[in-house]
Amino acid sequence: MFTSGLTESTQKEVRIVGVEAESMHLVLNYAYTSRVMLTEANVQALFTAASIFQIPSIQDQCAKYMISHLDPQNSIGVFIFADHYGHQELKDRSQDYIRKKFLSVTKEQEFLQLRKDQLISILDSDDLNVDKEEHVYDSIIRWFEVPRTIEWEKSWGGQRARKRLLLEFLGPGHMSLSCIKFCHNCHFC
Repeated sequence: MFTSGLTESTQKEVRIVGVEAESMHLVLNYAYTSRVMLTEANVQALFTAASIFQIPSIQDQCAKYMISHLDPQNSIGVFIFADHYGHQELKDRSQDYIRKKFLSVTKEQEFLQLRKDQLISILDSDDLNVDKEEHVYDSIIRWFEVPRTIEWEKSWGGQRARKRLLLEFLGPGHMSLSCIKFCHNCHFC
């Protein structure tokens, strides 16, 4: 930006958009000391700044910090964050954590914010730690019941396809009374 002949290289002041002041301070400090002080409050904003400035060493430190601080309350948020920024190790490790602590994680509000592809990638594993498939069913029903946008509905191929996918995923062995009630009352057919 400053050395490649872009407009910013000739300006006296350059406005940097999308980076918090504290994160900018930490990036500048890192440039001089090669150290950074990470906290739960600054780690994602600093990761974002490091992404903007293309500083993979800071991104990796932030990822390691987030991995070491995964818990049922933040693991979905970290997974979504990693997916957004394309950090494969952070995504894989948070997804592994979610699968190991599935029952705890699905009780959190962030679980309901997963996109369809993210939910499928979590569920599509033999490593999913559940005692009974009904727990998976219950979490899917809970996720399905959240009101979504019309675009979201279209991404599922329409309302009938959504219900058919749910039943296909669960299989005929999981047709319980609550499943039949859900299918009858879901208003998608």
